[in-house]
Amino acid sequence: MPVKQMVNNTYSLLKKIENDFTFLLLLQKGMVSLSVLDKMVYYERYLSELKSVNKTQAIANVSEEYNCSEMTIYRAIKTMES
Repeated sequence: MPVKQMVNNTYSLLKKIENDFTFLLLLQKGMVSLSVLDKMVYYERYLSELKSVNKTQAIANVSEEYNCSEMTIYRAIKTMES
């Protein structure tokens, strides 16, 4: 079965493997960048904000909370939804 059929997007894949010991080893060895985890945190917070405000405001709120640019949040969303 192709990976595309098993997993809808990057976020779903990461949620499936985040508690796997192999994933932690890949992080420790530098084979998976820590920025992937940053993007995941931004995306989860964005989804949380999206429950109460519109997309633009959610992105602004998350960027302010994590002291990063709105473009960083846009990129995180794009990565997690691809």
